[in-house]
Amino acid sequence: MYKFKKISIIATVLVSGVLLFSGCGNKIKEQMDLAIKYLNSGKYNEAKSELDGILKEDSSNSEAKLLENIISDFESSKKLYDDGKFNKANDEIAKIPKEYSNYNIKNDVEKLKESISEKMNEIKEVDNKINDINKLINNGKLDEAKKELDELKNKNLTTDESNKIKDLENDLNKKVDEKNKEEKILKEKKQKELEQKKKVEENSKKVTDKQTITKKKEINTNKNSKNNKNTNENKSKPYVYVNKELGLQMTIPANWKGLYTIKSDDKGIYLSVKHIKSNPNLRQGFLFAVTKRSKMDDESIMDSVGRKRYVESNGVTYIIWGGTGVTMGDDNPDWGIYLRLSREKYSVAETVKAID
Repeated sequence: MYKFKKISIIATVLVSGVLLFSGCGNKIKEQMDLAIKYLNSGKYNEAKSELDGILKEDSSNSEAKLLENIISDFESSKKLYDDGKFNKANDEIAKIPKEYSNYNIKNDVEKLKESISEKMNEIKEVDNKINDINKLINNGKLDEAKKELDELKNKNLTTDESNKIKDLENDLNKKVDEKNKEEKILKEKKQKELEQKKKVEENSKKVTDKQTITKKKEINTNKNSKNNKNTNENKSKPYVYVNKELGLQMTIPANWKGLYTIKSDDKGIYLSVKHIKSNPNLRQGFLFAVTKRSKMDDESIMDSVGRKRYVESNGVTYIIWGGTGVTMGDDNPDWGIYLRLSREKYSVAETVKAID
């Protein structure tokens, strides 16, 4: 009898436990259904309240943790966006578990992502505009920079962008002040020069006829002297370059004096523009060369210079050639000299021949 009573008590306890566990499970399921309902309705505070209740009863409930993380990350990103911290908002929204797309919160998340992206693009555009304005200021285009700056100030800017705009405005005002001072100094200088010129003209009217005639004679004498000098320069003889080792010669115009360099080795002669203002290490300004013809030469890349292509001396054939393109940049200080000599090199190349 005692044994039967003991078995009965154990059975009663087990049944009570099962019923209690079943009741608890049903309650959590009801709370979860309600939390999801709130979530899908956009009632995130209510949803979090239900999820908190579930996790108090069952801290290992993975679905409740997942939904709570989705809501928490979304609300955190939304707050950062509202506070104007768009980069941080973008980082935060990226943390939202991908399962958010299974619930109606997906619409709010995607909308927030789009808003963050638009703001970040706007920030990028403003930053690019700020860089452009900074370049205009540095290049002295102050009026254009001010116009661009005024347009930018009317936009809805972040605190960081507003600070950058203030710095730019300070730089611009400083440059404008400096420019105004320079213009004022230049204007005063010109005014002073005009006054001096006027004074000289007034004094010159008082000069006697004899002094005027003498002055004119001096001017004429100076002009004649200058003209004679130019005539003598124009009559100067061209330079005949002779290379006895190679058995070649060429005639260099007199007006090329001091503007070219000519070098030679056992293979040929090389003519280039002299580096007057530019750095000789640049190795620019090659005009043309006269070198021994070889089977190893690729004459397709050796541009002809004038009508004469080959010349013979002492039984050796030489090829006259130049570069296939421009051999000096237009930013080189000696660019003008290079252009002139390049146009005239053809007539020089025509004079290449065996030594007389």
